[in-house]
Parts: sequence; C-alpha cells; structure tokens
Amino acid sequence: MKHLNRTILSFSLVAAALWFAFPQQAGCQVIVVPETSHPMITKRTASWCGPCGSYGWSLFNDVLSDVGDDALVVAAHYAGSLYENDASVAVVANFGGFGQPIFFLNNENLGVNSGNISDVRAEVQQRVAEMNAEPPVVQAGISATLNGNDSLLVKVKTHFFQETDKTVNLAVYIVERSFIGTQSGQGNMAQHKNVIRMAVNGDTFGEVIASGPTAQGTETAHEFYIPFSTLEAAGIDLFGLGDGRLIAAAVLWEDTGSGYEVLNTNQDREGVLASTAEWQVFNTFRLTPTINSASSSLDLNLPASVEMMEVSVFNINGQRVRPVFRGPLQAGRHSFEVDAQGLPSGLYLVRLAHSNEVGTCRMIVP
Repeated sequence: MKHLNRTILSFSLVAAALWFAFPQQAGCQVIVVPETSHPMITKRTASWCGPCGSYGWSLFNDVLSDVGDDALVVAAHYAGSLYENDASVAVVANFGGFGQPIFFLNNENLGVNSGNISDVRAEVQQRVAEMNAEPPVVQAGISATLNGNDSLLVKVKTHFFQETDKTVNLAVYIVERSFIGTQSGQGNMAQHKNVIRMAVNGDTFGEVIASGPTAQGTETAHEFYIPFSTLEAAGIDLFGLGDGRLIAAAVLWEDTGSGYEVLNTNQDREGVLASTAEWQVFNTFRLTPTINSASSSLDLNLPASVEMMEVSVFNINGQRVRPVFRGPLQAGRHSFEVDAQGLPSGLYLVRLAHSNEVGTCRMIVP
C-alpha cells in the first residue's frame, strides 16, 4: 500500500475502508478474441502546441466521436509536452514526419492542416469502415481489472485468423480516457482524451508473438501486473481508479526490420473497472489539503447511491466537534468543504459513515 499512500497522503483508513476502496476480483474470466479489424488513429501532439489545441483539438474530438468504437484513437505527446512518455515519443518517432499536430491512420500521415479538417474527418470515417470490413490476420482479446489494492491486472489472448510469415509483436498500452490539464489553445482546464500514458510489456513495441511461418489458429496468452506505483510514475492520479477512466489497449505490430507497422488493435472499451458486485459504498476519498487552518475539500466517489451518509470532524478523544454533511447521496463524485476555522491546533479525523461502513481521513490544524 505504500505507493497508494504516497499519492493519497490524507488517507488514514480503517482496514474495512481500504478493502472497499480497491476490492479483490472474484471468479475466472474468459478472454474472447473478436474477429475484427480495427485500425489505429494517432494524433501527434504537445501541450505547448497552439494548433494542437485549436483545429487539431476539434478534429481529434470529432474523430473519437465518429470512429472511437471501430478504431483505437489515441493522442501521443512528445517534444517536451507535459504528458509525453517513452511510449508516446517512440510511437510518433516510428511514424515519422515533422511538426504537430499530425494525424496518422495506422502508419499513414493524413496531411491535416487548418483548411482540410472537414475533408479529413469524412475520409477517416470512410476508410475506417473499409478497414473494418477486411478479414484480420491476427487480433487480441484484452481485459483489465483491479488486482487487490496494489496493482492492475491486464490479460491478453491473441489468435491468428490467417497463416502468416510476418514477425508480429504484441504491445499493450495504458490510455487515459479523460483528465484535466493544461493545453495551449484551450487553457489550464482542458479535458484531454485518450492519451497514451505508458507501455505495459517492456519495450514500446512489445514482445514477439510470431516470427516466421505461423499457422492459422495459433494462440498466445499473456498476463501483466502493473503496480500502482508505476501508474503514479506515469502521471496517473489514483483517485477514482476503477471507474473506467483507464483503458488497456493492445496493438499488434509487424516488425519490418526498419520499423513497425500497425496490423490490428483492440481495447478494453469499458476501461479498468472494479467488480460492482463486490464494490461496497466507498470507492476512494481524499482530503486536500491535510494541513488546514481554514478549509479543506473532501472529495468522495460513490459507485452507488446511499440513503444516508454522515460526514463529521472528530477530535482524537472521539468527540464530534464539527458536522459537515448528513443526508442521501447519489452515485458519482461529490465534494464537501471541511471548515477548520476556530478549531484548536491538533490532529483531527474527518469521518465518513454509512450503515456499518466507516472511513477516516486525518486533518491537522496548525
């Protein structure tokens, strides 16, 4: 748990609340490999790039809306961007080209500029439909779940639908569906979508699963465990983890000897989810700041509605010194102001209680 505690420093949870935050997964799961052909659409971008936040921003959102169910649509940051990483930099370097924003359909530069975004949008829709109709050589089935309270578990199965003599690599990426951050042309509160955050299985272009003649029907199976500390290092906020915000994506690359070409893609479209059958009331919650002489914000994520939630401040003697909230809450995210003005210096506990479930956050009044 030390990696989780390093990110959510305000947690001082009882054991039950920790369990509710990141439950174990139950049962077995069958990974199905669909007989589909899904191309990869990549936007080469940077947080400091004005055009990336203007016409490039609009086109990316439109393409994601148009073909997000039929293609892997991702933003790959590079060149000193706030959100660049080894995987995103390597992917755009493999595709080549100069400047930004550049949109690639598989490995092809679509030649986007401010005057042709409507034409490119229509072209992408048509060509993705054509690619979807092609029979796949190889495809992957993929699933990602929380693994206890310290890691993600990604399971992948590949199936060759045709005989091939290609050298095929399987790469798995963590893609963040949505987060708020700076973007030139959009400001400091821009909603970034489908950003490549990291490669899971070693090298950006993954591991070899076929080399030389490979028979139709050949299959491979893989499991990857990703510690929360690794997600943190990639810039991913653990708050609300398990709500579908993270996507595990598989890309099948052909190693041509001089580079890598996209063969096929797939993604866990529901994102990383916890088991709703086992998930109890508390998903995650945190108090910021934890050292408080005025007011703090208590952020709470509820996977289900509750009839009665009580939030109060207690001193270390167990006495309630300040009520914060009492009443029903709908599923989703909530924020409460915790007023510390007038409280004597010392350690306090902000306590959340529903039925028999209790969680606490430490608050220090200097």
